[in-house]
Amino acid sequence: MAASGRDVDLAKWAVLLDFDGTVTERDVGEMLLDTFAAGDWRKFVPMRKAGIISGRECLEREFACLPARKEELLAYATTHARLRPGLQTLADFCEKRGILLEIVSCGLDFYIEGLLNHWGLGRLRWTAAKANFVNGHLAMGYAEGHRICETAGHCKCARLEQLKDRGYMVAYGGDGFTDICPAPKADLLMARGALKEHCEANAMSFISCDDFGEIIRHIERGIAAAGALGSDARHT
Repeated sequence: MAASGRDVDLAKWAVLLDFDGTVTERDVGEMLLDTFAAGDWRKFVPMRKAGIISGRECLEREFACLPARKEELLAYATTHARLRPGLQTLADFCEKRGILLEIVSCGLDFYIEGLLNHWGLGRLRWTAAKANFVNGHLAMGYAEGHRICETAGHCKCARLEQLKDRGYMVAYGGDGFTDICPAPKADLLMARGALKEHCEANAMSFISCDDFGEIIRHIERGIAAAGALGSDARHT
């Protein structure tokens, strides 16, 4: 693919996607909490919004409401979670063109890995928070060496910044409060849900990501446009 007659290096583009509510039609973590949580897990959300607790603490408290029944939780997720239409097509598109595609999530590793394998997408790279099943409850943890932030716990910006430091242009897609921090750092932003509302309220440029087929078309146009702008800048 070319932009204004100039070649665009697609191998230097990366697509990072949130998992819950972006890759999936519904937030899988919330589905599990609504079904299995002991007590009112939603009481922590207004505390986060009021600044009483951090986003990291909110997520940790929410997931601590889940029982340590990994097999039962995963069985429910694989039965009820739905993949957003077109992700397989997007994965094939990126693979064919040498574009790096990864999932960056503040959700839990066991259901992300399980669902991707269930959907035949186990080849995709992903990072997520760790689920530790101990003493009858689930404790949210973090991979060794991965940056932890107060906004979201498992820092999504870490991977985005790492890729940009290596010279990648990054397209980022998300839907929630944990995506607000990485959003302005992306070269191409794809938003829905709460992230879309945040972008609209703050006059941030974005494209909707309700359907991955449409995202592919936007990525092609966005990459071409960014490639043209980058080439123009190099020639001034």
